[in-house]
Amino acid sequence: MKRYGNTMGQLRRLLQDAKYDPASAFDAAEILECTGRNSRLTQLLYDRATYGHKTAAKTNLAKLKLAHLLISGHYIKDADKSSLTTYIKDDEQAFALIKETESNGYGKAAYLLARAYIDGIGVAQSKSMAIYYLDQLTEASTDRNEFEQAELQVFGSISFELRHLMFQQHNKSASK
Repeated sequence: MKRYGNTMGQLRRLLQDAKYDPASAFDAAEILECTGRNSRLTQLLYDRATYGHKTAAKTNLAKLKLAHLLISGHYIKDADKSSLTTYIKDDEQAFALIKETESNGYGKAAYLLARAYIDGIGVAQSKSMAIYYLDQLTEASTDRNEFEQAELQVFGSISFELRHLMFQQHNKSASK
């Protein structure tokens, strides 16, 4: 997203376009999230951004933003209604969103699924499934920093158990 001097003017234009343009919805949600304003609207915009993109990149990122809200317990139930704010935590729904991003070809999703399996987040805990998803990562894409950054954005923390497991898998494949 381009950064402009007049952020509020940019936000106003993006909000006007967001109804018809998922990319504008995503960009507006990012601005609102960065400024810490209106979490209800931010969530609605990320939700809108998950539909109708010409490219899957922003769709996947929007789904991961929603997954983070669900995992952290900051997802607003019925955000489109003007009722009292009720926050929910739904790990199963978050897991489903991460799984969708993997199906859409998001490169870091296999690592995020491995994290969900290693910790039992939204799914039964399974070291073998975590290993399966770690094995899906290509050797060229095993930059731990990239994966840990995505993990931190979605889960809010880094799993040292997963880091150790990835290191073991990498050493095992390197010795073959």
